Amino acid sequence: MECKADDDDVVRYPGLYQTCFRCPGRGEAFLSNHSTSSLAAISSVEKLSKLYNCSNENGWKSVSEKIKSLDLISRCKKCFEKSGIYTILFDDLLSGVEDSCHRFNWHARFTVKPPKRIVRLETLFQDRLQTVISIEAEKKGNPRWIEVLMRVADFLENQVFELMSDPDVVAFKSIIAYRSGLDVTVTNSPIGAMEDLKKLMDRYNEKKDLDSIRLDLETKDLNDYLLGCALETLKEFKNCVKRPLPVQFHVGLGDSSVKLSKGSPSNLQPLIESFPEIPIVLLHASYPFTREASFLCSVYENVYLDFGEVSILLSTSGLEKIIQQCLEVCPTTKLLWSTDGPETFYLATLQSRRALYRVFMKLIQRDDLTEKQSIEIVQRLLFLNSNDLYSLGFDKSVVELSNYDQSVGIIGTFNDNISTRGRNLNNSNNYQNSKNSDGSQNLGNFGTKKDNKNNNTFKNHRRKFKNYTGNKGNGDQTNKSFNVSQSSSTRSGNSNGNSRNRWASKSKANNKSEDEVIFI
Repeated sequence: MECKADDDDVVRYPGLYQTCFRCPGRGEAFLSNHSTSSLAAISSVEKLSKLYNCSNENGWKSVSEKIKSLDLISRCKKCFEKSGIYTILFDDLLSGVEDSCHRFNWHARFTVKPPKRIVRLETLFQDRLQTVISIEAEKKGNPRWIEVLMRVADFLENQVFELMSDPDVVAFKSIIAYRSGLDVTVTNSPIGAMEDLKKLMDRYNEKKDLDSIRLDLETKDLNDYLLGCALETLKEFKNCVKRPLPVQFHVGLGDSSVKLSKGSPSNLQPLIESFPEIPIVLLHASYPFTREASFLCSVYENVYLDFGEVSILLSTSGLEKIIQQCLEVCPTTKLLWSTDGPETFYLATLQSRRALYRVFMKLIQRDDLTEKQSIEIVQRLLFLNSNDLYSLGFDKSVVELSNYDQSVGIIGTFNDNISTRGRNLNNSNNYQNSKNSDGSQNLGNFGTKKDNKNNNTFKNHRRKFKNYTGNKGNGDQTNKSFNVSQSSSTRSGNSNGNSRNRWASKSKANNKSEDEVIFI
């Protein structure tokens, strides 16, 4: 969701470095006092100052003052025109921001295709529990807890089925990692769940506050039971809607309510094995458990890995290592990309392009992959995999190339809230699109000093791949990239193109550094 312009607390600072990582129970300023000192935040200041054409002399303060001077529409257009987002998939049920954020369909003005929804299951659970328990509390006598639980379960089954039939819904999402951990017990026994219902009733009777009816570590049996009910519904009715709806799981990156001891994706193995018909997407590269998640993708047909959010929270070298770990064993048809928004859409796009470019150029240099194979893999990561997994039905020719020597670049894509894939069509004016004497394309000299250390063959690979990955130039760009975004506090907003990942852009300045050539 995009934060409204009058929500000063959220709009005040760019990205999520000072807004999303305020840990519950530790005071508003706990991490906001330190988050801007991370390498990712420091490097983002310069990128955002270039985006907004403002000074970075005072760090985040200079950039945030510039952002406050812009209205929301102008700010979004600025970010998403540079990011090139094709569409966005929104986790739009983040609790506590309903009044300060726009609905998912508001963002259609920034995207090529209308945005879609990813439904957060725990929000559905909690809303229904608050309704049922508050009603039961008004009645006299002791509730029959099995009947109360069945009413909750039946309502959720009907609600999930209706959402499965909604063409705007492309997936569901669980944040059970925040509630009681990923060590989900797959059981149909209602005994523990009924005990947890009693706990919630006692809380409500004591505080008379609906917010006290909250799923957490003390209601683990109920959390697991309701999640199991939702997954059983998806399993039972998947043939009725004629499309598999994936379920995303928050794994890894988050705030202090995520207990790392229960946060490893390996804890999900019993659930994965119990529901082989349901595609399971592990979010945020499962950082710091990336290799475990990658392994699960390699041995379970229904497991996928989304490497979103790490692109804005990790240092440049850290992001490259995570991408390399994803590629170690995870099939490339199972890797997805995602970001945040709106400044974080831009930053994730920029930084993911940089990391992907460097990782794949090393693979080409070592003869692990050819240039053509690298391009095909990136197409999958940034567009095709999400297009297939979420049954989006977009024309796959968006990323097809009749001649990848031409200046065509692909972009990437979407969760907290989603993941995306996409492609960039860059004007080749600034890429020296003149023909050589033999009629072939003149690729120009975009090498850096590093190129001169390598042989001519690698130089040509690097130039062509950089060209394909959509490096920035001074000419016009049309970016068409498919983004699947997940919303944690703000997750979306696209403009005339696609934005989940973007690749390097072309530059006619032969003497620029690698970063300048690729990412200005």
